[in-house]
Amino acid sequence: VELANVHVMATTPNFLFLEHMPHDIARRHTVVEGAAKVVDGHIPLPKAPGLGIELNLEEIARYGLLPVADYTHTHRTPGEIRRWHG
Repeated sequence: VELANVHVMATTPNFLFLEHMPHDIARRHTVVEGAAKVVDGHIPLPKAPGLGIELNLEEIARYGLLPVADYTHTHRTPGEIRRWHG
């Protein structure tokens, strides 16, 4: 999803900010080859075709599936946030 947003941002003249959370999932760069990286305050467009990423299916298979609650931000009360840090 993030790189799809980067492509939209590149074609929209008044798109100023994109939320980027590079550390929300610790293994992001092991399961996604070509994941977005900030360089000098910008996210460069990928040079590969399509979204510019490739999924590493072997690495994904190592982790299996997790229940949604294990990797989403869940707000229980205003002062309490549960977050998965893989």
